[in-house]
Amino acid sequence: MFGAALAWTLGALLSVFLVWRGSEWALDEFVYKNPTFAIQQIDVQTDGILPKEELRQWTGAKEGDNLFALDLQRIRRDLKLNTLIQDAAVDRVLPDLLRVRVTEREPIAQFTTWQQPSPNVSFRPMTFYLDEEGFLLMPSDLPKLSVEIAQHFEHLPRLMAVNIRELSKGKPVGPVPIQAALRLIVEFNRSPIAALADLQEIDLATSGVLEVTTPQNSRIIFGLEDFQVQLQRWQAVYEYAANAGKAISSLDLSVSNNVPARWQEVSLVPPVQTKAPKPPRYRKKHV
Repeated sequence: MFGAALAWTLGALLSVFLVWRGSEWALDEFVYKNPTFAIQQIDVQTDGILPKEELRQWTGAKEGDNLFALDLQRIRRDLKLNTLIQDAAVDRVLPDLLRVRVTEREPIAQFTTWQQPSPNVSFRPMTFYLDEEGFLLMPSDLPKLSVEIAQHFEHLPRLMAVNIRELSKGKPVGPVPIQAALRLIVEFNRSPIAALADLQEIDLATSGVLEVTTPQNSRIIFGLEDFQVQLQRWQAVYEYAANAGKAISSLDLSVSNNVPARWQEVSLVPPVQTKAPKPPRYRKKHV
């Protein structure tokens, strides 16, 4: 009985081993070495400004590689190392197509801080960017910008008094004033006042408020909540001043009643410049 049991056990183990080795051989011969599944095309699409050729290189895949031998999760993780990439979808399309779809983060604000790139290099100003969710976009991750895109970046609202030590790569911002400033920018871009004025600088230095400077030398103070209501009040005061032949010098919207305002001579105000349209490659589209 012992011999029979031993023989049966060894036979079972041998069968399992043969099945395992046979399945490995079949998988290798019919899948991983099958020329039918050799990549013939890497289709890359993005909704932003990153060049397709660079994205194609970052996948680490090349034509002729076996489609099933690729680690799709690894490719996705490698792509997301670039802070400009919000998400990436990587799919196999049988028999020979690798499809990559990238969603980029769109910067809505900028700030400048002094950085020392290396111990042997002196401090120099570096400009960083934030998207509407508060993710820090590293300048080293940006591609070579076209003139149109560079001008768009240059005119983004500039945040003042930002402490770079409070920000972390790959995580949304934590400080409340920065979060509030980003919400203000988003609400401003959706409001009618955006056709009449612009946000040039947003100073975060004063606790509990945001101090906005416009290209027309107006100083507008916002509270940290209810931006839609405050923007409507700004528009009402702006239209009143325009009808009266005046211009806003300062306006405190953080006060709920009897809003303090000061005027300036219209002749001293720089003319309102026509806003350049957003670059076409930053118009989000389904990819």
